[in-house]
Amino acid sequence: MTSIRLPRLMDSHLNELYRLEPTHLSIQLNMSLSTATMTLPPQSPQVTTGQLVELYTQQGSAGIFRVQQVERDWNTATRISLNHALVTLADTTIPGTGETRTLPAAQLFTQLLAHQSLWQPGDVEVPADVLFTLRHKDANLLESLTDLMAELPDYRLDFDQTVFPWKLHLRALSNSCVTECRLTRNLRSLTIETDRSELCTRLYLPGVEAPLEADTIAQWGVVSRSLDASADLTAEELTRRGQRYLDLHKDPQVTVTMDGVDITKSCYTVPSHRRRAGQLPPWLPLPGLPAGGRDPHPAHRVPCLAGCLWRAGASAGHPGQPEQQCFHRAGRDDR
Repeated sequence: MTSIRLPRLMDSHLNELYRLEPTHLSIQLNMSLSTATMTLPPQSPQVTTGQLVELYTQQGSAGIFRVQQVERDWNTATRISLNHALVTLADTTIPGTGETRTLPAAQLFTQLLAHQSLWQPGDVEVPADVLFTLRHKDANLLESLTDLMAELPDYRLDFDQTVFPWKLHLRALSNSCVTECRLTRNLRSLTIETDRSELCTRLYLPGVEAPLEADTIAQWGVVSRSLDASADLTAEELTRRGQRYLDLHKDPQVTVTMDGVDITKSCYTVPSHRRRAGQLPPWLPLPGLPAGGRDPHPAHRVPCLAGCLWRAGASAGHPGQPEQQCFHRAGRDDR
């Protein structure tokens, strides 16, 4: 029998008020913003919007969440919607000045969090030579952080809420394969969605006469975009930044969705309760690769864990095609 701790309702100083006893609790752990829904019986303590609740899974704390919406029926139950406490960053708006600056990722990350007091910067694993151009416009901190993460597909946000102010880390995604999936066994279904809305094969840079062209321009055709940048960038820095943007957008975005089941005693699967957002499931065969070969672009990761469903989606860089019977190992040590 599995034992999971009851949710903790807390005051503004993070002191425990009550242990809630929900009749239903669903937590959707996501690489962007995790959410949860909870149903409480009529006799439960009153919960109001804005309060903080610590939720738990089989592995321990899932983090501190903030109550977003309360729907109360005094005769039946109270239904509560919650967002991870990361949503508190949306409460702070940075006034726009129109100024444009170029900063390393760690410095930009620190400056963004300096506008509020609930979160402090933790570890930043982005190399110091990776630069970002920041244009000061009216936006809340969560939007600014989301824009930053959109430029860092190989990194994820991680948090530590055992300390206060809470720590927010910017960590590199793992490249270690963790499990193997087989259709009709531990994989119920798989869908692949290809989206070219952010595709770019030709990029114009300010002050640079010749545009940059992707090596996929013959495959996808000419899709032109222009890159805004700080005026204090050198031509070399501007070209390096433009090439990095082009490498990220030279192919359509591929989103892979998998619905999986837990086979805890199987020798070729990791139980669903051991999977984590950001982990790397087995690669999907790509055009031109032999069956059982290595995927040179292991980009299919797990951004969301919703209940017992395993949903994986990311930009793969190539429109992968699923096999009919199974997925081969990626050639890495799965232990």
